[in-house]
Amino acid sequence: MKLKPKEKPLDRLRSLASLISMIDSYRAMVLVAPEKLEYRAIESGIPGIRKEIREIMHDVDRIVKAIRRERRLYRMIRLSLLLKIAAALPLAALLIILLVGWQGGQTYLLQIFTMFPLMVLFIVVLPNAFLIFDYFVRMKIAAFKEKKVRGLHRSIERMKEVAQKLIFKLNLLAERWNVEAEKLTIRLYHSDYDGVIIKKKPSFVFPYYVAVPVLSGGSEKIEEEK
Repeated sequence: MKLKPKEKPLDRLRSLASLISMIDSYRAMVLVAPEKLEYRAIESGIPGIRKEIREIMHDVDRIVKAIRRERRLYRMIRLSLLLKIAAALPLAALLIILLVGWQGGQTYLLQIFTMFPLMVLFIVVLPNAFLIFDYFVRMKIAAFKEKKVRGLHRSIERMKEVAQKLIFKLNLLAERWNVEAEKLTIRLYHSDYDGVIIKKKPSFVFPYYVAVPVLSGGSEKIEEEK
């Protein structure tokens, strides 16, 4: 499928914000599909972004291979993803059943929703199993990052450098295109970037910061780089 750049400035900048989040995820060694990086770059339609991404694909590949070599950690990460899906889908299905049953007067759907074993499994057991296991996996990833793996730390630093550069680009274009900062949220696992304001801190459920770009001053830093 051939992707086309988005047309509206807001949509283009949201694609760029999503791309920044993905790059920061690799810095945190939380993997996303590598092809999604270029997809987001194409969607943004911003000149030079695809080139930036292609230049770090070697680093992306190094991070992925480093985790895959740690077979136990890699299996744990995949299991955490499966638990997340197992926890989210049944809960979403139950909420839909509740909504349909309530609006349509279909009481048998409500009875399904209120079955005690299902409520315990879908609302208590699976979500808590995922949260606990995911927290444990994040601790394992943090410990792995502390190891002196040849070349890996440099690749992680490259993720930070590129994410920072794209944040400045996001700030500059948001000012130029008159896009409100509050409409451009960025999910980050690190809070050491310039040019962003942290709106929400990580929690046990959501292990990332929610940030928005700083529109005053971001363009000045871009100009300094040129």
